[in-house]
Amino acid sequence: AVEEGRNIFENMKKFIRYLLSCNFDEIFAVLIIFAAFTELAFLPLQILFLNLLTDALPALSLSFDPYDPELMKRPPRGKQSSFVKDMYVFASVAGVVALVCSLSVFLLGYLVIGPNMAIFGDWAVMDALANGLTAGSPNYLAFVVDQTNHYVVSYAQVLAFVTTLSFELWFVFIARNDNKTSLLKSHPFKNKYLIGAVILSWGLLIMAVYVPPMQVIFSGFKLHYYALTGRDWLMMLSITIGMCIIAELFRYLFRAEWFQRTFSKANVA
Repeated sequence: AVEEGRNIFENMKKFIRYLLSCNFDEIFAVLIIFAAFTELAFLPLQILFLNLLTDALPALSLSFDPYDPELMKRPPRGKQSSFVKDMYVFASVAGVVALVCSLSVFLLGYLVIGPNMAIFGDWAVMDALANGLTAGSPNYLAFVVDQTNHYVVSYAQVLAFVTTLSFELWFVFIARNDNKTSLLKSHPFKNKYLIGAVILSWGLLIMAVYVPPMQVIFSGFKLHYYALTGRDWLMMLSITIGMCIIAELFRYLFRAEWFQRTFSKANVA
């Protein structure tokens, strides 16, 4: 009974640690991008899709995490022990790391890559002709510029959407461990339910990006079909995996003795 209770408690902490680490970056990304460019970092349906996958599949699968062999070797928790003592600092750091992922990819798509993609200008010209506007029409140039910007924003939103979700799908393997256990020592692939949830989430994400009817729902590309390229995936995966490595390095920092000594009085570590 004690072992079962301890395992339930640990899995509750994993669930909360994961959600605290991942959910706030979407809010701040939307606020920062809208304040800077009056554009949305994510579409409303993209945010709903993100929350549906991360909150429903990987997060819930953490409740089925197997027992830790060292669980019964730990001393009992005291009455004054805090439920979030070992998670709120790391959750804050991980939230910042996730925010950096979302913002950096959106800004790269919106300011650097998107404006240099000729296909968006070609689409805008096609849309103008479809609406009866020719090069000599008074509103032709304004319409083309506005449509081109719309496609650039849609491109940046798709990049941020895929990056944020892929980061959260990688990060769940880190968030399932407390700061005292490294990723490699925790046997990250022993939870078969978590593996299945991540694979299913990746499948749904790929469908949302590449299946035309779903892309119409989950992106701003309503009139034309855009498929993410190998360059897009290389950029997104490099950033997300790199940021996950940084998050794991922070957990290594939290385990350092000098960090424990420095913050022990503040009940942080």
